[in-house]
Amino acid sequence: MCDHGLSTQLGIPWKRLNCHWHQQVKDTPEGQHALNTYQQSLHRSAFVEQKPRPEVQNILDLLPKTFPTRIPKVAGKRKGKWLTALLYGDSHFPFEDKRALAVVQAIAKDTQPNVLIHVGDGMDCYKISRFNTNPERLHTQQDEIDAYRVHLEQMAQLCPDAERYVLEGNHENRLQRLLWSLPHDAQQLTSLSKVREVLQWPVLLDLDTIGYTWLPLREQTRTAILPKFIVKHGTKVSIDSAMSARREMKTHTYSGASGHTHRKGVYYQGKGGVDRGNYVWIELGCTCDLFPEYAPDANWQQGCTVIHFNLDSGAFHIEDYYIHEGNAMGPGKEYVSTSRTEG
Repeated sequence: MCDHGLSTQLGIPWKRLNCHWHQQVKDTPEGQHALNTYQQSLHRSAFVEQKPRPEVQNILDLLPKTFPTRIPKVAGKRKGKWLTALLYGDSHFPFEDKRALAVVQAIAKDTQPNVLIHVGDGMDCYKISRFNTNPERLHTQQDEIDAYRVHLEQMAQLCPDAERYVLEGNHENRLQRLLWSLPHDAQQLTSLSKVREVLQWPVLLDLDTIGYTWLPLREQTRTAILPKFIVKHGTKVSIDSAMSARREMKTHTYSGASGHTHRKGVYYQGKGGVDRGNYVWIELGCTCDLFPEYAPDANWQQGCTVIHFNLDSGAFHIEDYYIHEGNAMGPGKEYVSTSRTEG
């Protein structure tokens, strides 16, 4: 009998055993002890039950060790007197998008804002434009006035308790530029006090009757409609979303909102010093047709914005609505306008 394991225990190279049990080694007490030990180990290993190794997935499924966890103190809720405002604009009647306006009306109905603001360019003033116009378009300026007034009256019915404003846009300002461009003899008529009083948008739209306040371009940055928040039609234009908002903020060093660009975007900027906090400026988007004949590939977005102000603390929260093909998402709801005849 000869074995590698026994050779190792005896300390004798395997080759010296030559596959035969060397008589001298076998008969020595050391050799006999080593042989007995080796045979006993073989006997034990034959009956010892080998424990299976755990599968990898069983190790990974073991529950992690628990640690004592203390929930930190969560932020408290601040009470106060709240004011909610709904801002939208750039409808450009008769080039309005009725689906977008239907979504704005649904948001107005749900929100019931304290302040309702159309930020201007409610009418396109197409027929009094200095730009070339399509002669096949038969609508008149009176048609635009009538359509815009109907919309404003609808919004007034949806928000009967709101303080309502209409801002002059650069398109409405076409009326003033037209009057200034008339020949001098015609200007003698338009400068008459009674004529001048009538040739104003608040009168032409009959805003007093439906309960709106008119704000001309020159008064918008000087009128406090919202707390610590400028609302204007807008004068700065950049090609990218929120970049016009950035330029407006840099001009006024203040928070605010504007339309004019037909793009949506929100731009924030931190401020240090004693009056620490943040400025924010909102580009409101538009509610007009996104593919007009004079700008078939325009980079425009439709939408409106709801802002909640805490009048006690000065804090505010922005709910910005992006309208895409008559759909808009809000907190826990989706507004869907499927027909272009809605509104």
